Order: sequence, then C-alpha cells, then structure tokens
Amino acid sequence: TTAYIAPSYQLKSLKQNLIYVVRTNKTKVVKFFQLYPQLNTSYSEATATLSVNATHPVKIKAHQQAKVETGLTLDIPSGITSIIFNHHWSTQMGLTVVPGALYLQNYANIAVLIINNTNHTLEIPPGQRIASIQFMETPNNNLNVSLQCQMPLQSKILKIHLK
Repeated sequence: TTAYIAPSYQLKSLKQNLIYVVRTNKTKVVKFFQLYPQLNTSYSEATATLSVNATHPVKIKAHQQAKVETGLTLDIPSGITSIIFNHHWSTQMGLTVVPGALYLQNYANIAVLIINNTNHTLEIPPGQRIASIQFMETPNNNLNVSLQCQMPLQSKILKIHLK
C-alpha cells in the first residue's frame, strides 16, 4: 500500500505561537518556513499530523506493512530534530507507526512505515489521523527550516493536518 500527502496548510509552533507559512510556486512545490529566525526559550515544538484524504477507506490486511510516502523532504539545521510517532487512534486500533527521528539534512522522500498488528483487516476511514511528525527546536539557532512537498497525482492520497 502506498499513499501520499497533499499539503495546503499552515504550521504553527505550539510553544511560541510562531507561524510557518505555506507558499506554493509554479512547480507546485510547497515550502513551510518560519517567520521568526530565533527563539528566546529553551525549546519550541510544532506537530504535523498525517490524515487519510481519500474518497474510500484505506484497507490494511492483517499483519501487513504499509509504506506511507509523505512526499516531504526536509532541510533541518543543526539543533532541530523531527520525530515520527503514532497517533492515539492508531495505537487503539492495533496499527503501529514505526517511530523514527530525522536529523540535519534529509532530502529524500520521507516515508512512514505502518504495520497492522491485528489478526483482521483494518479499515482507515477518510480523514482519520494516523501519525504525527513533531519538530523540536533548540535555542540560539537560525531556523531556516523548509519542508518541500511535490503535489501527488495518485487518487488515494494522505493530507497533512497541522495544529
């Protein structure tokens, strides 16, 4: 199973109310960047949650692994870490999001691996959140974080919900 993200939102820092603005250029690459270059506190974090955006539910068979292609590439400066982890709904349903951390420059398409640990097929309804990507920032860094995402052409896509 392969799914993709279609981005179109703002990313707001939970700790400092910093705004990450979304811009789309002619090649349909979306960039998120921080308006304020420095933080005055010990750390700040922002979370993006991945949700299913499809006309039909996505089905994952018992014990099947599904690779979720986010379409995101990251340019992470020193002092910033991005962590991928389970959403509570996934945990309750028996769906494991394999956790991972991303450091420094990672230009590859970031993929999230999910595993159905149950003995039956799991149906993920449209709009259901399945995973989160958290961005943690440390002080005294120039925060030129940019997330780039190519707009997908697939019919079954995921979208990013940002809070």
